[in-house]
Amino acid sequence: MTTLAADVAIYGGTGPDDETRVREALRELDVNARVQTATSGTDRSSWVVLASLPTHMLFDNMAARRADVASQIRDLVRRITVRGDGSVPGLLMLQDTETGIQIVLWKDLPEVAFQSLPQVDLIRFTFGPVHYDVVAAAWRSLFDERAPGD
Repeated sequence: MTTLAADVAIYGGTGPDDETRVREALRELDVNARVQTATSGTDRSSWVVLASLPTHMLFDNMAARRADVASQIRDLVRRITVRGDGSVPGLLMLQDTETGIQIVLWKDLPEVAFQSLPQVDLIRFTFGPVHYDVVAAAWRSLFDERAPGD
């Protein structure tokens, strides 16, 4: 396995243990994360964690650890976005350092989203973010699908 480096920013209302929780969740996947809180406040109802790293290498590391990559992605999302205090879960955005494309992840994604994510070819997208469309059962970017002039 390759040890990866990630730059991580937490946006929105943050708690005292958010940076530590994020850093530890990534460390378990051999990712050394430099975590910064970009904003803070008492309103903890809306927040996002943005992690910038080579996503294909992250998924390769997960596969080397154990075959079930989908469960490792799901666990990472839940560990990072769900706080123990019962507050509203946040979002995890993985920004691929090779393409610049962001992938939006949240705890209630269907299992098929976690299973299909490692096979998504981010190069096919021009713009992000990429999100899982439950109705279409596919990863997509709305900005790539806009008609010219929209």
